[in-house]
Amino acid sequence: MQKNFPKPLRRAVPLRSRLRLLALSLMIPVFIVSFSQTAVAEDRVFRVLLDGNKVFPTLGISATGIDGSTTSLEVKDCLEFDHETLISALRFEMELTMICNVVRDADLADRFEFVPYPNLNRAVADLEAGKADFVGESVFRSEAGQVALASDTMIRIGDFEVGVFTTPNRLDVLSTVTQEQLRMLSGITVRAWTIDVQTLNGMGLQSVQTARSLASIPPMIESRRADFTLSYLDRTETDHMGSMLVRVDGFRVSFSDERVFIFSPGNTSLQEAMNSFIQTNRQNPVDRIQDAYKNSGFIVEGYDAWIDATKP
Repeated sequence: MQKNFPKPLRRAVPLRSRLRLLALSLMIPVFIVSFSQTAVAEDRVFRVLLDGNKVFPTLGISATGIDGSTTSLEVKDCLEFDHETLISALRFEMELTMICNVVRDADLADRFEFVPYPNLNRAVADLEAGKADFVGESVFRSEAGQVALASDTMIRIGDFEVGVFTTPNRLDVLSTVTQEQLRMLSGITVRAWTIDVQTLNGMGLQSVQTARSLASIPPMIESRRADFTLSYLDRTETDHMGSMLVRVDGFRVSFSDERVFIFSPGNTSLQEAMNSFIQTNRQNPVDRIQDAYKNSGFIVEGYDAWIDATKP
């Protein structure tokens, strides 16, 4: 038999309570929007393009996490760009620290997130497409593209010089002592390094060869398909191309282009902050920027008496 239970009584909600609930319901979306805007404002991140093949050992970073390195950097943790820790550090480590100083002092971002690039052409394309905020090291001005913003000059024409290097078995090349003898040889560099190719072409050599990668250069010299390449002027030998190369003393080669930082289109705040930084730190009597490049070994002194192979 079906029982008819009495229906529960519905209590009337007082008008004051209903108004409170309505007010709370209206406040929740406002709170969410406010919280979201605060979170976005605090999460100021610059996406920084780094060469995917490089590790920054002194800073412990890279764009790909190679060898346990980190792929981000807190701006507040940046060293001063001329800190003693960076003496003898790699040029691109000092440059990344330098631009980090600029971002920190201008309060433009809180963190860098690193994005790898395979070659400079790709980096410039990504920058121009707005996929990143800047390239984390300087580039030659002629390689900066047509759209990206560029800083004032970081390394001036003539400041950066390199040496002539060959393999230990090439005693014929190591015995070269005059510019006329050098011009009878064949130089080689990486195909994608347009300024290096341009510099070799301007030296009046017998021929200029190009290779796809650094590692393929020493075998080509060793097998006499080329005679020499360009590398660090202040080193008597180097193995950074994967095999031993030795310097041909008496020659220096200067590049006919300057180096700059490049930024995404529209990133005028960073461009202006960088140019202000350059102007301030170029002031006499101490040029802190040039001194930093000397400490990194990128600008070297003491070779003025050597033949400048780029001169007529």
